[in-house]
Amino acid sequence: MTQWIIAADDRVAALIATARQLGGAVTAVVAGDVEIGGVDRVIAAAQAEDAPVEALAPAVVDAVEAQPGDIVLAQNTAAGRVLAGAVAAKLGAPVLTGVECISAGSAQVSRYGGLSLETVEFESAVVVIADGGAAASADPVTAENVVGGWHNATVTEVTREELDSVDLVTAKRIVGAGLRFKA
Repeated sequence: MTQWIIAADDRVAALIATARQLGGAVTAVVAGDVEIGGVDRVIAAAQAEDAPVEALAPAVVDAVEAQPGDIVLAQNTAAGRVLAGAVAAKLGAPVLTGVECISAGSAQVSRYGGLSLETVEFESAVVVIADGGAAASADPVTAENVVGGWHNATVTEVTREELDSVDLVTAKRIVGAGLRFKA
């Protein structure tokens, strides 16, 4: 059994810890120039200059060779969700979010803001979108390069706006909403 990690940056320490708990080999498939340690194998999809990470989806899909019973862990980021969706479509695998606990063939998934827990059982490969955590702190593993295509997309402009910080102490009104507190 192999645990797969899809990464668009190095903030995958929590995913590596989850994969290690599940057992088996841990393979990271990285999109772009990302160095990751703490795994058994790294497969890298090279990013074309000025291309968004999401454009590497075809190469990432080609690199992930998950078999029934394998778990694919992806970062809960915009790019991570795009790559996870592409991999899930190729594998015909379910995508799980809000996973509280996972083991081989079964996961507990939080629904309705934690008001209920569903137990999901699976025999196929499954894709789990979760918080990546902090940057992986182990020494980087030398990456194998995947030969794969990418979508023809180019970032032509990046605009960043400086925002004033918000001081809630001086705010005239603070609005909050939520379901309820769990007992």
